[in-house]
Amino acid sequence: MNASRELNSFLSNLLKNEKHPKIVNYTNIGKGFDLKDIKQEEFIDINLNNDFRKGHVVGFGTTGAGKSRLIENMAEQDIMIHGNCVVIIDPKIDNAMLSRAYQAAVRSGNEKAFMLLSPVHPHLSIKLNPMSQYYMDEEIVGHIVSAIETNGDIFFYNIAIEVSTAIVKSRLLIKKYIKDYTPLSFREIYRYAGYEGLSQLRENLEKINNSKDRDLEDMVILINNVLGSNADYFSKVVSSLRTVLTQMSTGAIGAVFGGAKRNRFIEMLENDEKVILYVQTPSMLSKRTSDITAKVCLSMLQSCIGRKSVVDEKFKYGLSIYIDEASNSLYQGIENLFNKSRSTDTRITALSQNYADYIDAVGKDKAKMILGNANGKIFMRLTDPDSAEDAARYAGEITKWDSVISTNGIMSKQTKDMALKPENLMELKPREFFYFGMEGKFRGKTTPIGDTEIKITPPKMVNKR
Repeated sequence: MNASRELNSFLSNLLKNEKHPKIVNYTNIGKGFDLKDIKQEEFIDINLNNDFRKGHVVGFGTTGAGKSRLIENMAEQDIMIHGNCVVIIDPKIDNAMLSRAYQAAVRSGNEKAFMLLSPVHPHLSIKLNPMSQYYMDEEIVGHIVSAIETNGDIFFYNIAIEVSTAIVKSRLLIKKYIKDYTPLSFREIYRYAGYEGLSQLRENLEKINNSKDRDLEDMVILINNVLGSNADYFSKVVSSLRTVLTQMSTGAIGAVFGGAKRNRFIEMLENDEKVILYVQTPSMLSKRTSDITAKVCLSMLQSCIGRKSVVDEKFKYGLSIYIDEASNSLYQGIENLFNKSRSTDTRITALSQNYADYIDAVGKDKAKMILGNANGKIFMRLTDPDSAEDAARYAGEITKWDSVISTNGIMSKQTKDMALKPENLMELKPREFFYFGMEGKFRGKTTPIGDTEIKITPPKMVNKR
């Protein structure tokens, strides 16, 4: 409790007593020891260098290990001390985390920059159109297919891209000729996701009389190719696509994504305004709704970051993205978000329960790519022996001298051994962690953060009958 009060007091006084508070270039995650300090003689702060955080941090730990509280602590510092734009993906509807983020926004004078995106409470949520801001048509396609579960099947994924491309590009081309400048929406695309819809698009394109426009001819050819593809695969892909688009354009997700014309959040990011987005995705109520919401939001962010990167610009305030239970939010192509966003001053912190969940979401190769592209790794208590063994390897080896009894007496023999044993990770207590990054290798315990003074009480849920 004392440490908790100290942290809250430190954050408050930093803003209260200084008109322009000193900006430190690190984020504290707790206290502990350097693994080189074998005798544990020096108890130190464990700080993540914010420049190194641009290389991103991934972490794993079982339920109750303290991952969400770690996000709370880091996000609070990003908002109150570093002045970053912050996005938090929360699939558990963690009201303590929501209260913490909102309190940090209020205390730092950014209350008006705070946005809640929640299909659980659409009447309280911002409404936005993920398709309203784009430079390339392919960005819109990416938002659609990000929500399709492929289980690592690249062939299935490629056909989904082809079908979505045919619909998106055809609709944009038709809208150009009829001078309809409204952005596409998921509802509009849903109407054409099927054999009849694609046939109607082809017919509409053929009615446009402009022989000089090669795009018209190309789109007709593309639609013919799609309709002539393997019937079994086409049927499966279209079925998956329609299911996803149905959820995107109706019900809880449709209430926040379906009919909006603008995307105020992305507009503010691109205009270098301060913005804090808290995304609630109800995994316990509906896993599908939760996963789609998270994936579309991250795909939308990936496009925004990509547009910044193309013109060699950074986010004025920096952008910190926190993904709790990250494996539920992964999609094909998200690996590019981890390996190409550094130049825009973006920092991603993705925490999940098990690396195996990454493999299940995007396949072994992509999962390995995401892990390999993260400069920092945080491991809290692990319960799977294989995961613990893999994590222990990050600590490297140590050289030690063993006494050996021989005919010549006692001799010393130099041997190498793993610095950590798998059981070291499986025996961690709540909040205890190992961190491996460019700052070094540490064992520590996360900072206790205590309760917030501002507590957000969610509306009572009334069952529909």
